[in-house]
Amino acid sequence: MVPRTPAALTLFLAAAIGPRGASSFVAPSSSSSRASPSLFAKKKVFIDGEAGTTGLQVRDRLAAREDLEIVSISDELRKDVGERKRLINEADCVILCLPDEASKEVRRLQTACPAAGMNLIAPVLTLTSKRLFEMSLTQYIRLTPIDATLPAQAAAMVENERTVVIDASTAFRVDDDWTYGFPELSKSQKESIKHSKRISNPGCYPTGFVALVRPLVDAGIVPPDAPLTVNAVSGYSGGGKGLIEVYEGEDHEPWGAYGYSMVSFKCAKECGLFVFCERLEVDVASRADSARRTTVLEPAFVTSAFSRNGRAGRASASDSFFGRVKGNLMAPRLLDAVATFAQGMVVSVPLHYSLLKKGTTGKDVHAALTEWYEGSSFVKVMPLGESGAKEAGLLERGAFLRPDSLADTNNLELFVFSNDEEERMVLCARLDNLGKGASGAAVQNLNLSLGLDESSGL
Repeated sequence: MVPRTPAALTLFLAAAIGPRGASSFVAPSSSSSRASPSLFAKKKVFIDGEAGTTGLQVRDRLAAREDLEIVSISDELRKDVGERKRLINEADCVILCLPDEASKEVRRLQTACPAAGMNLIAPVLTLTSKRLFEMSLTQYIRLTPIDATLPAQAAAMVENERTVVIDASTAFRVDDDWTYGFPELSKSQKESIKHSKRISNPGCYPTGFVALVRPLVDAGIVPPDAPLTVNAVSGYSGGGKGLIEVYEGEDHEPWGAYGYSMVSFKCAKECGLFVFCERLEVDVASRADSARRTTVLEPAFVTSAFSRNGRAGRASASDSFFGRVKGNLMAPRLLDAVATFAQGMVVSVPLHYSLLKKGTTGKDVHAALTEWYEGSSFVKVMPLGESGAKEAGLLERGAFLRPDSLADTNNLELFVFSNDEEERMVLCARLDNLGKGASGAAVQNLNLSLGLDESSGL
């Protein structure tokens, strides 16, 4: 005997199954019905300084994204500390596109408080003579006449362990507590960025130099004490609104080089730190038992290893060796220039074979770079030599390497032009100074740090 189904249950099943039959019915599970809304919610992004050159480009790259929500601050509240702090802590990721001229003063006064993840200012000697204060950063900002739009202050406003901060200024590029935002720096750097809450965007000139030279130092082709030079030309947009106004006006030079003081400025030190210091520390550590080596370095510095952030461990300013490494010893000589095009750049590193590992050829260098960037989404090694570049149509009129060919992209192209008979070569990196050199890199780092597709929006 077949049991009879109650009428009410029959009606319920019919409604649930619907006219298409039983195959269209999926019984809800307790787990799916209570799925965490965070799995599907849009990630919130706050661009602090979105009115600047880099900020505008970051916003343009994110505007069409359906997986992100951009939160903005109104013009009248742009310097309101409380509102900025609220938005910073509401966001899943904050991209700082702020000026960094005065950040050193703030950073000098900053000390990290282990409890609650809150940064405190102590001691503060600028408020009253011979008095020490220990107060929250928000209190300090309200009491001191320092511009509120500074990277160090903005980063210190984060009071949670969730928000990722990506700084596009120079304020934290060589800071030991911030992860260097060049995912292609090493095989492990992308993972470091994915798990970091503080990421510093590389500079545009260092991006080209590091991309060219770091793999060669790692392969033992370029020694860590090689005296290298860099010649580079960039679009005028790299100078910000001030230089843009000059070059888009009527009275300006067609091309201008700078940096003739021969003092290693911030980009040169960034280049030296992320190309040479790891190799130097590995070499030093491998010789730690050598009496001649340990007379120069104290044990604490001999054993210091490249940190999880992708940079050398902190060295004492008094240390005779690493103090010079973090300063000027390993910094290449940069000769930078800007010209009358808006976006794009070429970074060139000339090399004589006498600087390289004995027996190295152009093919060896090209092979090392090709192996390093195999599978990279954005960095590509171009065909070897001038003949290879010509055949691929990469040289304008068969002779000229245009600096603006990659404008509005996050791509980075690497070239090896070599002459084995005359034992010389030049390495070239072509990129958009506002793309892979700024806003594109920020978006790439945002994607990685939030667990999104690396290429989204790029």
